[in-house]
Order: sequence, then structure tokens, then C-alpha cells
Amino acid sequence: MKRLWLTVAALALASVVSARGGQGRMERVVGRVLRDPVIAARAGIDEKDVNRLRQAYFTHRKEVARLWGQLRLAEIELQEAKSAAVPDLDDIDTRIEKVSSLRTALEKSRVRFELSVREIVGRETLSKLRHAAWRAPAGRTCHRQRGRARLRQGGGPLAEGMGNGPDQPVENPGDLIASPEL
Repeated sequence: MKRLWLTVAALALASVVSARGGQGRMERVVGRVLRDPVIAARAGIDEKDVNRLRQAYFTHRKEVARLWGQLRLAEIELQEAKSAAVPDLDDIDTRIEKVSSLRTALEKSRVRFELSVREIVGRETLSKLRHAAWRAPAGRTCHRQRGRARLRQGGGPLAEGMGNGPDQPVENPGDLIASPEL
């Protein structure tokens, strides 16, 4: 019974940890810096540090890709062991430990990368970098907000015949309300 409980607990932990798959926030920020030199300039990062970031980023991405592939293979092997006609609990436990160790290695890699980025650019510059990487380019607004504003001003298809928006009076209220015929 204890072994079954440990197996279930390990699988629950594994499912929670696997929800963090893909790139983390720091990888996305550094990726945007490498794609757009304006972001690096906004944050005050010089060319030497950008090159160091590039080297750390691609080294980290290679390691993550290798670990992610091994993790996916280990998860498939675990599913195979669980779906056997007569499942071997020792084999399943070994495979669960392998999956969890690979997930731990992935998380350690992400933390090491974040610390190396902090070491390269410094704490203050890292804060500026995060802000600069997620700030929208000047002059851009969300299309959805523009569409809603247009509807509020009476320019959309739902507002036809309703005046000039909610703040403006309806020109002819008799058109909207039919009087009862007596």
C-alpha cells in the first residue's frame, strides 16, 4: 500500500512540474533581446554583454532540448510500463524516479540560466530589461480595445440607429419603441 501511495504521489508531483514545459519567462525575455537590438539599447546593455547573453542563451537552449527529449522518452517508457499486462511495480518506481530526476534537471538548468543572466547584466539592468522586453512598441494599441471604443461611440454595426453612443441622446425615440395599438 505504501508503494502505491508513493507512486501516486510521484505521478501527481510529476504532472504539476510538467505544466512548466516549454520556455520560461527569462528565456523569452533574452530571446526578444537577441531578436530586437532596440530592446537591449532601451535597457542599457552593451554589445559585449549581448554576445555573452547570446552564448548563454543558446547553450541553455541546447541543454533544455536534450533534457526535454530525454524526459519525453522517459514518460513514454513509464506509460508503457504502466500499461503492461502485469505491471512490475519496481520497474514503474524506477521509471518514475528517472522522470522526476529529468524534470529536476530541467528546473535546475532554468535556474542556472536565470542566475547567469543576472550575473551578466546585473540586477538593476535585469529589471530594466524585463520592462523593456514586454513594453509594446510606441503607437500600438490593442485592436480589441479600438473595436470596443468604436462600438461605444456608435460607429459599429450594433449601434446603427441607436444615436451616437450611450452618452448621446437618441434622435428619434419613436423609432425604437412601438406604441401599442388600441
